[in-house]
Amino acid sequence: MLEKQLIQKTGKGKDTEYFRNDIEHYLSKPPHERPVVSYNFDLLTNYEANHEHYFMTEEINRLSANSSFDFTDASTYLKNLYLTLVIDLSYASSKLEGNTYSWLDTQMLIEYGEEAQGKTIEETIMILNHKNAVNYIFENIDTIDITPKTVYDIHSLLSMDLIHRSYVGTIRKGIVGIAGSSYHPLDNQFQLSEELKHTLRVANEISNPFEQSLFLLTHLSYLQPFWDVNKRTSRIIANIPLLKNTLFPLSFMTIHKKRYIQGLLIFYELNRIDLLKQEYMASYLKSIDRYKNRANVVKKTDRAVLMFRKSINNGVVTFVRDCQHVSIEEIVDNILKALTLSQNDNIFLQDNHIDPRKYLIYEITDAIKAVNENNIVAYGINPEDFKKFKACMNQSQLSEL
Repeated sequence: MLEKQLIQKTGKGKDTEYFRNDIEHYLSKPPHERPVVSYNFDLLTNYEANHEHYFMTEEINRLSANSSFDFTDASTYLKNLYLTLVIDLSYASSKLEGNTYSWLDTQMLIEYGEEAQGKTIEETIMILNHKNAVNYIFENIDTIDITPKTVYDIHSLLSMDLIHRSYVGTIRKGIVGIAGSSYHPLDNQFQLSEELKHTLRVANEISNPFEQSLFLLTHLSYLQPFWDVNKRTSRIIANIPLLKNTLFPLSFMTIHKKRYIQGLLIFYELNRIDLLKQEYMASYLKSIDRYKNRANVVKKTDRAVLMFRKSINNGVVTFVRDCQHVSIEEIVDNILKALTLSQNDNIFLQDNHIDPRKYLIYEITDAIKAVNENNIVAYGINPEDFKKFKACMNQSQLSEL
């Protein structure tokens, strides 16, 4: 055990487990039994952009591999991908705040304005505010810069109608506490304003977009410049460097909530980036897989749609009728066992680098997420089966597939 009660080893395998176990031990103590810590001005002063690095070179290489994509392409396909990104970011960031909207609920609200039943007004507003903030970034990506005004704008879009109007897009003056933490942020409005400028000035000096993204995610949360909605603001702002460099965004769809919160607490109290960096990397690499699959595997699939149309519909119906007892992977494996493809079909799949199993899993999953009471007739699903499916979907968290 070393200084500040944290092991310094953060490698793979056992080292990683030791690190996480020690974090669990440190955070198992209630906040009042942990040392009280204040804002550390030296964190920014000592960070030398492009010399000091949160990410190691090999980590940057992993993040960079196959992560580039052009979101400004006007094709219908990319518009659909763009919509998926808006839904993903709105859903996942809201979920981290305790929002109970499912992915499907979020899709219906964002695409069709349909509010989910049994949800609070605040939950609905939170989703819509995320949609507005994410849309704002996408629509202004060519001109948007990482400035105090941008931070104020994003905070305003995210917090409107959720906090008092006088607090929207306004640096706080007063004390805020952080649940579960012994960290006490700055409480002076002038200092907060100056440190926000300092934070963004350092961020703008960073040349690598991933380093810049993690830096913003961490330091904006650490500063807590507003009365509320600070973490949401940091998550959306952290995507600006990625999108400006035509990289897939960090959607937070697969981030481990407990370790994300632990990572923030460890940074707040011990100024250690290790766990938050690990969660950033793990979540981003999974995001790449999700969007690459959508961008590449189904990019040239007009013929594939016709080829697998019946199989996809059958897969959807099978899952809807028996979602408690069968997985999508099992359904696809059974479909492929019974499926006979012509030589020309196989040549087409090979030439377009389409893996039938991956393609069917993706298409069936995507179709299941889009099933609702207004389109079940297209799949041959009866209302009673759909009603049971909705109950099953909530239990099995289908929306996270």
